[in-house]
Amino acid sequence: MRKKIIIVVLCLLVAAIMTGLITRSANKKYDQYTKTSAIVCAKEYIPAGTIIRATMLEDVSVPESIKGKFKITSDIKEIEGKTLLSAVMPGNPVFINQIDQRQSSSELYRKIGVQVNQAQSDQVLSGDRVDVYQVINSNNEHIPGRLIAENIRVVASYDQSGNIIVPGNSDRLTSAKSKIPSMVELEILPDQAPTISSCAASRQIYIIRR
Repeated sequence: MRKKIIIVVLCLLVAAIMTGLITRSANKKYDQYTKTSAIVCAKEYIPAGTIIRATMLEDVSVPESIKGKFKITSDIKEIEGKTLLSAVMPGNPVFINQIDQRQSSSELYRKIGVQVNQAQSDQVLSGDRVDVYQVINSNNEHIPGRLIAENIRVVASYDQSGNIIVPGNSDRLTSAKSKIPSMVELEILPDQAPTISSCAASRQIYIIRR
């Protein structure tokens, strides 16, 4: 009888220990999935080549288990002022490999806004590569266009209200009222700036998509 009691007590102790271990493991997993951490996401569409401003970003809380699987930026101050290597859609996280850590883009390139109409713009969008021509209209005389820059990257296109035209067909991603650019922002080398800016001021720029 005494042996049976001892066996029952031992079984109860083992059951209690196992229950405690299972509960502890479950609580650990629960804490792992419920504990959150902040990541940096885009508040708006940010084109590639953009120098990041804090107003473009926001902190979003996600489970630490998700953050740990991906290399996502977690501090706005660490990436503010740096250059974005690839575009980020609104609500998407900014990954570490999307940030140019060298900060060389602003040193090597300049950005210039060129006023265009539908024909002049070829309806290019952010990320397109283009050739830039100077076209002169003189008393209906045909003057061949002159290539002044080639393989230029389009940083962004803007509608008449100054809103960025987001690539793609989803209207919810953009506040642009039209897909036809009224201004195109180009990334150029410093020695191209005098010619392109002069032609842009005279509305002599035509952009051809590559």
